[in-house]
Amino acid sequence: MIQRKQSLFLLCALILTILTLCLPLGTLEPKALTGAVAVTEFTTLPLESAGIMGWIGRGALILSAVVCLLSIFDFKDRKRQMDETVFCIILCVLWAVVAGYRAFAVFPAVGSFTFHWSAILPVVNIILYLMARHGIKQDEELIKSMDRIR
Repeated sequence: MIQRKQSLFLLCALILTILTLCLPLGTLEPKALTGAVAVTEFTTLPLESAGIMGWIGRGALILSAVVCLLSIFDFKDRKRQMDETVFCIILCVLWAVVAGYRAFAVFPAVGSFTFHWSAILPVVNIILYLMARHGIKQDEELIKSMDRIR
């Protein structure tokens, strides 16, 4: 049921999550004399190859995309759909924490790091998930009020 406004919010959040996976998070300019490197979610830097933070960030975004896709088609069970949107919000916050840790603790050891505009997309996702949850909650309250009238 894509015509519901919350389904459109979830679809937009899914598209933004996929864009976040594909677009660069920022640019890393190493201290060595090599050129700048665009850091994406699938970039493996020598410093991060031993760490797990890159995998946690990728996993959070991929899992968020999968749960969001399932949530779009789970329109008949509104309570579960609300729980799925809350789970997606938690995953986006987890990604933001991991990205912040990588940008401010891991990358400065290698060189200077600058964010790109695409780093803000998960924050927009959180807003879209909150709007979708609000719409789902309104639908649930409408259904409950209709049941009381009958």
